[in-house]
Amino acid sequence: MKALFLVLLSINALYLGWRMWIVPTEAPPAFVEAGDIPRLQLVGEGADGNAASDDLAAASSGVEAIEPLPEGIDESLEAVAEVAAADDEEVATPEPIELASAGSVSEPPAAEAAAPACMSLGPFVNLREATEATARLNDQGLQPSQRLSESQVWFGHWVHLPSLPSRDAAIAIVEDLRAKGITDIYIEPSGPFRNSISLGVFSDAAHAETRAGQIRRMGVSPQIRDRYRDSSVYWVDFDLPPGMSLDPTDYQATPSRVLRLEPC
Repeated sequence: MKALFLVLLSINALYLGWRMWIVPTEAPPAFVEAGDIPRLQLVGEGADGNAASDDLAAASSGVEAIEPLPEGIDESLEAVAEVAAADDEEVATPEPIELASAGSVSEPPAAEAAAPACMSLGPFVNLREATEATARLNDQGLQPSQRLSESQVWFGHWVHLPSLPSRDAAIAIVEDLRAKGITDIYIEPSGPFRNSISLGVFSDAAHAETRAGQIRRMGVSPQIRDRYRDSSVYWVDFDLPPGMSLDPTDYQATPSRVLRLEPC
């Protein structure tokens, strides 16, 4: 047993000597630090990174050099940079907007004054009445002018009986009223009031009512309406200033001459 132990010990000693003096020693592989893997910071390292700088300097000796870019890449990059710079120069710089000072702000235009309105006063049945009205308007500072036209003229308050079915029926009533003492009576021969019986035209409404009451007491029912007729009349035109008013009744020669004030 002792002999076996000595034999094994001799064999181990021979193998160790062979490994140390006969087999060549291989160089250890170079250490290369991967650039994309973050380095772990040790607990003993300070915030200033001195330890990291030492490790990086130690490992830099084993890092392979970066290969240069292929030919033509540098020129292409320079051309792209020149085109971008030219585009920046062509972009127009917006001009600053000048703000108007408080003193240069234009005031809104003032509202235009209302223009005088052209008005017509009339109708006057004769030239004398129109001339008198023209003189009064001149005295008020206006500039009137006269004109002649055809128009319907108010004639008065007309007392009449409505249209009857026939002329014979109208004649029978007229004869009956005349027998009772009613005069100034006649039958309308044509127009919208054909076969109606006219009992008089009055300029005063009170007289018209008196006439109508007289006829009612005889058993008939008359009506009262305004009566007009076509005639050549005079109108007086003038410009009425804004805010100025005018009453047509102030220019009536008689109460029976009803005047109107209307636009030209």
